[in-house]
Amino acid sequence: MGIALAAAKSRTPDLVIGWYLEPYGVAASIFGRLADSQVILRHAGSDLGRLKKVADLAPLYNHCLATASRVVASNNQEAMQILLDAGVRRESLVQARGRRLDGSFREPTRFDFEVLVEEAEAFFCNYGFPTRLPEDADRLE
Repeated sequence: MGIALAAAKSRTPDLVIGWYLEPYGVAASIFGRLADSQVILRHAGSDLGRLKKVADLAPLYNHCLATASRVVASNNQEAMQILLDAGVRRESLVQARGRRLDGSFREPTRFDFEVLVEEAEAFFCNYGFPTRLPEDADRLE
């Protein structure tokens, strides 16, 4: 977080994306507020189904989710209701079909970061985000 704050002194980011609430979404939310930037969060199933039920984490997760410019959610209606109950504005919700991460993420001996970086654009291009997601984020706050 320190490196991000130092970098933000010379150039404020237009947008901060946190993928999974724990720990990246929480850090993105905090950094976004400190840098006065828009924040988009993407939850995982375990974030809502297990971790958000932990009494010490629920208030933090609810705050991060409710203050995000956008929250990328699955098409699961139960997850959508959990997000709404957490204080996420309906107009902030973005549904995406999502994609599983490659199996190499579960096999550390096969993980190749260089290949991941090379394939990242193709992965996210096929993720199912609305085309104008980043441009639309700033209209909510």
